Amino acid sequence: MDIVKGLPPETREYWERRAEVAGVSLEEYLLQKLIREARLPSAKEVFDRVDREATGHLSSADTVAILRDERESR
Repeated sequence: MDIVKGLPPETREYWERRAEVAGVSLEEYLLQKLIREARLPSAKEVFDRVDREATGHLSSADTVAILRDERESR
């Protein structure tokens, strides 16, 4: 059964090992991973938010706080 057309065998084997360690089927593992990934903002979304909220210079602590808030809001 092909999960993704053209998926190299070594890549499938990698994900099968990850699923096995997690104690779930490959299909369930990939489904969980896709759902988790969809909740995270893209790098562009994060940088766009930082740009919108910037009112001058942001410290690295401010940037980290914005990134953390963005992740938690998803």
